[in-house]
Amino acid sequence: MTVEDTKTMKELLGKLVAQLERAAPYADALYSENRSTTIVKDRTGIETRSDADAGVKLRAFDGVVFHERCIQGWSPQTLQHETQALIAQLRERKPTGKTFTIKTPKDQLVRDYASKPKRDPHTIPVDEKIARIEKIHKNVLANDNAFINCQVLYREEHEVRIFAGGNRRLASTWTGCTLGITPFVKSPEGEARHDHLTRFADGAEVLDIPDADLTTFLERARKIATARRITPGAYTVILGPIVTGILAHENFGHGMESDMILHGRARAADWIGKRIANAKVSICDDPTIEGTHGFLFFDDEGMTPKRTPLLERGIVTQPITESFSAGKKNFARTANGRAESFDRRVYARMTNTFFVSGKDDPATMLRGVKDGFYLHTATSGMEDPKGWGVQIAGIIAERIKNGKRTGEYYNEVSMGGFLPDVLKNITAVGKNFSIKDDSGFCGKGHKEWVRVSSGGPTLLITGVHLS
Repeated sequence: MTVEDTKTMKELLGKLVAQLERAAPYADALYSENRSTTIVKDRTGIETRSDADAGVKLRAFDGVVFHERCIQGWSPQTLQHETQALIAQLRERKPTGKTFTIKTPKDQLVRDYASKPKRDPHTIPVDEKIARIEKIHKNVLANDNAFINCQVLYREEHEVRIFAGGNRRLASTWTGCTLGITPFVKSPEGEARHDHLTRFADGAEVLDIPDADLTTFLERARKIATARRITPGAYTVILGPIVTGILAHENFGHGMESDMILHGRARAADWIGKRIANAKVSICDDPTIEGTHGFLFFDDEGMTPKRTPLLERGIVTQPITESFSAGKKNFARTANGRAESFDRRVYARMTNTFFVSGKDDPATMLRGVKDGFYLHTATSGMEDPKGWGVQIAGIIAERIKNGKRTGEYYNEVSMGGFLPDVLKNITAVGKNFSIKDDSGFCGKGHKEWVRVSSGGPTLLITGVHLS
């Protein structure tokens, strides 16, 4: 979409919203465009695939519910027709039930935003990208019989958002690039195992992975072949930033989504304003961190982002919100109203969710563990906002003995427990912090995917159930 197209679209959406506002207490319109290209290389060859969608969502709130129209593309004639149809629907269906107000920002804001990658992927030929991906693949496998295969994945994402509603007329263009490296090894029993490294950047500079980073990662990956299974039990553990991020996102963050609270699907509703951890522990959602996969210029309801404290100094504070549940429950608005695409509903969704770094030295934390485990990474976490059960799987754990990491690895470890107990048992929060290289997607009940990232500092936790 050109600069002139953006200007035209912003003006058009503003006119359509003005028409809807004459028939409803609140209305907005959002044009969203999502394009992605993925290149995957392994021993079998190389594959390239692309996805794209674009369209407009028109919404009008009648005091009780939102009425919507989702239109593919952006034909002015079609959009005008659908606007009139939505107005007719509003006039036919009088609201029934208790009314409430959609909370909107009072300040007027008209602005265009754009990310600024160091190396714009659109200026780099596909053949050059493929050559660099193949080089990374070759470097992993060359002269090393430890690896039976390696998958190198490169993904480009391009988003355009144009919003009109209330006092806001906003447009943004965002670009992001992800590199994923997954080497496979074979155990003595013939079982295929893998490790995983992810890097994220605004542009194709993500392909310039430092040799030292790759070497360090591959040294660990080789050892997965002889990693053992852990004896189930309760252990003292240090969580690396990846596992810390999963704990914050999957096990705490989902329960702090206001629409989940609205529908009685989150135990966090009973804890707001109450202490659940010691004063060292804070968790927040922050879409303002540039260079992250979860960064937003504004959400899909025109809210500009700021950090939202979810757990502050051990006390559960406030949920992340979108407009409907915020109005219904009288929660403060946050910039977390997000939809997977133009033809999907807006829900309260996370962005960058993490434990806030503390004051403890990670090296000192390690020296204080006589017998325990360092949890390097994990493949998945399971959300359980109603039960608050911790379920993190596919963990690569390293034994700690007398304050030192031993190089003795354990594969496919699972971490479990009751979330309040786990949070209560956090005894140290590292002053380190890592989030920018995480690049993931979050589903709402295994669907409605949006881009997010997570991470944080290292955490020292006692009495953690590993199996």
